[in-house]
Amino acid sequence: MLIAIDEHWIAPGVTSALKTQARPDESLAFNEMGDHRQRLEDLGEFRIAAMDAQGIDISILALTPTGTQPLSSEQARRLSSAANGTAMAVVSKYPIRFRALSTLPVSCPMHGYFASDEDRQKFTSANAAALYGLERVGPPYLVVGPAMTLNETIDPIGRELQ
Repeated sequence: MLIAIDEHWIAPGVTSALKTQARPDESLAFNEMGDHRQRLEDLGEFRIAAMDAQGIDISILALTPTGTQPLSSEQARRLSSAANGTAMAVVSKYPIRFRALSTLPVSCPMHGYFASDEDRQKFTSANAAALYGLERVGPPYLVVGPAMTLNETIDPIGRELQ
């Protein structure tokens, strides 16, 4: 069995919000090259056909870096929730082919994000979560779930989930 880990996808709402930043992430330019946007937005049959052509059995989906991290607290919360909902819908539709990493709105106080039962359910339904390394956040971490083995540096998130 071949499992592809950290398979990027884009959420148009997140991409639009990131482009409005004073200093948009330079990696956004790659999403516009050739057919990248079309391929990154596809979370269905075309992606599965590409997986089959490459012999991939399961893809673990991850929102493209930088996720929602540079966004304001409210934007990050709203767009993370929407992205996590999209990812979970794809996993539900194609449970044999996809798993997903949640995206966390790190600019949002965790008690604010996890106050909603819906957001908490979307987050804990994922296989894990990805935190992207940015200057204000620190090195990249993979947060393992659902048991949530957390790095000491991001322990405040762990305490919130317990």
